[in-house]
Amino acid sequence: MNTGTVEDFTMRGISDLHDRLVRTPLPAIETFREDPLRLLRAVRFATRFDCSIDPSIFEAARIPEIEHFLSIKVSRERIGIEFLKMAQFRHFDRALHELSNMAILNSLFHIEGDLTFYMKNQKLRSMEEFGRQLFLCWVPEVGKRRKREM
Repeated sequence: MNTGTVEDFTMRGISDLHDRLVRTPLPAIETFREDPLRLLRAVRFATRFDCSIDPSIFEAARIPEIEHFLSIKVSRERIGIEFLKMAQFRHFDRALHELSNMAILNSLFHIEGDLTFYMKNQKLRSMEEFGRQLFLCWVPEVGKRRKREM
C-alpha cells in the first residue's frame, strides 16, 4: 500500500488512463446492476476529463434492466446531485449528449415528447447553455417523490 507504486488489478487501468478511456473494472452490466449511479458517474468523469467512454458502457446503458434499476435503486435526489456536479463543468453539453446516446436521457428527465429529437434538431447557438437551461427546468422535480414501479 505504501510502496509508491500503482496497483492495477485489471491489468488495463494504466493503459486506459494513457488512452483517456473510461471503462468499468468488471463487465459494465454487472457494475451497473450493482450500482446504477455509476453510469452517471462514468459520464461525469469522461466529460470532466475529456475522456472517451468504452462501448461496453453504452451497450449496458441501453439494456432496459439497467434503465429500470436506475429508476428504482437511485433516488431522484441522488440523480440530481450527479447532474449538479456535471453542470459545474465546461462540457455539460457533452454529458447530455452522451446520456442521450445511451438512450437514458428521456427517462432521467421524464419529459413529455421526444427530447432526443428536439435536442438534435434545434438550431441552438450554445448547446451548453441549452443544457444548463434544460437542467434548471428539471431541478424542481428533484424533490418530488416518484412512483416506484416494481
